[in-house]
This record gives sequence, structure tokens and C-alpha cells, in this order.
Amino acid sequence: RDRSYMMQMYQNCFVGSDAVDALIEKGFVNSREDAVSVCQLMLTEGIFHHVLREHQFEDAKLFYQFTEGHGEKLVRQGSKVSWSDFIKPGTMEIDDSFQRDMPVSSETPEIARDLPQIDLNVSEQLYPLDEFNLRLLDNAHPSAWKDPQIKPKYQMLVIGGGTGGLVAAAGSAGVGARVAMIEKNLLGGDCLNFGCVPSKALISAAKRYHAVTNEQSLSEFGISVEGARIDFGKVMERLRRLRADISVNDSAERFASKLGVDVYFGEAKFIDKNTVEVNGKMLTFAKCTIATGGSPRLPDIKGIKE
Repeated sequence: RDRSYMMQMYQNCFVGSDAVDALIEKGFVNSREDAVSVCQLMLTEGIFHHVLREHQFEDAKLFYQFTEGHGEKLVRQGSKVSWSDFIKPGTMEIDDSFQRDMPVSSETPEIARDLPQIDLNVSEQLYPLDEFNLRLLDNAHPSAWKDPQIKPKYQMLVIGGGTGGLVAAAGSAGVGARVAMIEKNLLGGDCLNFGCVPSKALISAAKRYHAVTNEQSLSEFGISVEGARIDFGKVMERLRRLRADISVNDSAERFASKLGVDVYFGEAKFIDKNTVEVNGKMLTFAKCTIATGGSPRLPDIKGIKE
């Protein structure tokens, strides 16, 4: 039921100590310690969470809410649908059966039936589509994402899932706000996908190459290195692997299941000052953060191009 604390109302929540009492009374566990262990396992699995996401489960007067639908990867044949179901790793080959707007027929693979429209354009900006870039795509823009259950009114709506949008969404959810985030491309924005993370991987490799080829600094230690060379293909492979590893932190599944943010993939369109349309759905909100990024602009200064 709805409960209040410090002038703040929390909807549809239960008290930790009450849950422990109920498990014991129903005979599911024999002790309060066992009840806490069971509830902590349920919290870890994302079945419910602390209303402010500040606590693990405790046998105390703390409020918890069952996790609502915040968006999720679709499951077929017991497995989550992945980009590798559509694109063969290491190639640019896309199964014709998965082309957009293609009608479902008896020849359509079972994995493709009943799936939402797959935006294959998202995958075209990453090359090569090896295991690392496919893993990045699974985190930053899942191939088959089920939209969340629309909430009556979001206290914060975030448009854009780059650095600014992710921080705004996570911060708002962290203080108990009902949050939705809309991204039409890749979560993580320029920082994860094209800027900060990739550049640091390149700089790190360059520093190490310089360290083993700088004869002046090495000679002081009596070290001589010959034949050092750069395998740029290996440098880029490491970059893609690191980027895929880090992308878990910005992933749709983490923000939906762990942080409680409703994640939508699509293009946002303002209908009025408190309503946005995405994927044919109308989302109403109290506050909106527009974090769609920017692009360089050449100032109109005479002679600057020269």
C-alpha cells in the first residue's frame, strides 16, 4: 500500500520487517535470518528494490517496491534475443529473413516471429561486426527490446542516453523519482562509443609504444629495444573489447532492472509541454531533460577558414 515518510509519499510498497514476518507465518522459512537471506536473493534478482535504491534488504522499517516493467530484452526459446541472432559475427552479412518490413511467413525463422521492428541501421555504424561490437550493441541498443509499461506520469523524462542523459536518469531514479529515458541510437553516446573510451584505448597503446621505443629514456637503464612495431589491427581489437566490457555500465538492462528507469528506444516527439510521443506511445511528465548532444559549429569569423 501507499506509505509516507518525511513528507514523501511512496506508492505500492511494503515494509522489510513485515515481509520477514509473513514468510515465517506462512511457513516458508524457519527463522528471521533465513527470511532475510531469501528476500536478499529476491532483491538481487531484481524482483523488488528499496524505494530509494539505497539499501540491501534489511529486517527493518524500510520501504521496498516490487519491480515494475521498465523494459526488457525479449526472450525466445529460453534465451534473450541478441544481435548475433541476426548478424553473423565477423561479417557484414545480415539474414534476409530479418529485413525490416518483411512480412512474416512460414519460412520466417522462429526467432524472428512476433519481434518488434528491428532497426538494422543502428548496426551499420559499427565495423567490423565482430563478437565485441555485437556485445556492445546488445548493451547499448538491444535488437529486440520490449517497451516498458507506461506509467501515469513521469517525474523526470530524459531524452538522450549519452553521458548527460544517463547521469540525469540515474540521479533522478536514485532519489525516488519515476523516470523514463528515450534513446534513438546507442546508449553511452559519444563518450562510450566514439570519444572518451576509444580515444583512451588508443592513447594507452601509443604511450606503451613510446615507452619501449624511446631510446634516450631506456638507455639510462641499460635497455635496448629493437624491432618494436605496431599491429594496428590488434590495437583496434583491444579497443573494441574494452568498449564492450565497459558498455555494461551504460546498458539498457542495467538502467531498467537495477536502477528502475523506464528505457525506450525510438525517436521522441513533443506533443505539448508535458507530453512526448515515442513508438506511438504518449508519455506525460513533470520535468524533462533534453540531453541530445551537439555538434561542432564553425564560428562566422572572417578569415577563419584560411
